[in-house]
Amino acid sequence: MDAAIQQDSGSALAVVARNHLGEVLSIWAKKHHSSSPVIAEAEALYWAVNLAVKEGWKSVIFEGDAKNCLEPLINPDFPSDWLTHNIICNVRSLVIAFDFVKFCWVQRTCNSAAHVAAKFVLKSDFEFRFNKGNLPLPLVRGCLWG
Repeated sequence: MDAAIQQDSGSALAVVARNHLGEVLSIWAKKHHSSSPVIAEAEALYWAVNLAVKEGWKSVIFEGDAKNCLEPLINPDFPSDWLTHNIICNVRSLVIAFDFVKFCWVQRTCNSAAHVAAKFVLKSDFEFRFNKGNLPLPLVRGCLWG
């Protein structure tokens, strides 16, 4: 999951779902109202968890490059940022839906597929869900490196 901010366009959230082999299953992206990068990143995480619940997945690993959002979920003794505290609490309330859940921080270079998708939706006027069979070329390229 990732978020992108653009001065005149607000923000966008993106979630990339992969299977256990690393193959892309789906990519979701939508515009968002936040102009705060930290809040947008937390909202992307919350949306990713909600999507996983909605899809009925029971074993999930959430990866992202927003360390300030993921660290309180990885290490319960780590305090959440006051800006994202409520969002992180909402994420915690949803994890009971999973049999196995893990949160992982990854470097930005490992999160390129979600970043490309968030940037892609900033330039469009619609939100989307693409599946692996109908990915636009910019997203295909992003998934090769993500």
